[in-house]
Amino acid sequence: MKGLARQSITHIQPPLNLMTPPDELPESMTLKPNLITWSLVMLGGCGMLALTFLGNDTEGWMQVLGTLVGCGLVVTSLMSLWPNSTWIKLGPDGLRMRILFRNIHHRWYDINGLWIIAVRTRYGNEKFVTFGVG
Repeated sequence: MKGLARQSITHIQPPLNLMTPPDELPESMTLKPNLITWSLVMLGGCGMLALTFLGNDTEGWMQVLGTLVGCGLVVTSLMSLWPNSTWIKLGPDGLRMRILFRNIHHRWYDINGLWIIAVRTRYGNEKFVTFGVG
């Protein structure tokens, strides 16, 4: 009976320790924005601008709102698709992010935990990975 108890204890996986760098990661892994998604966002912004300017019976405030939203979508997608403007790099020393040309670095021992958050929308379920720093 003792042998069985010892055997079951040895198969328990140790909890994920974020105080030390994970051994499973390669030297570094870089994640970049999805080209298709941001191209569709840009196309939607251009479509909104086209509808705003080609619509003859558009109210004044609707034209201003359509122009602002359309320009915002186009500019945001252009900045996200610009080379080397946005990425996330996982390395042995920690997590490095560059979001719209702004660099952020968090060491592994600063990260409290990783969570997956599911968001339900009309179009389906989206999952996001979040982390706590502190």
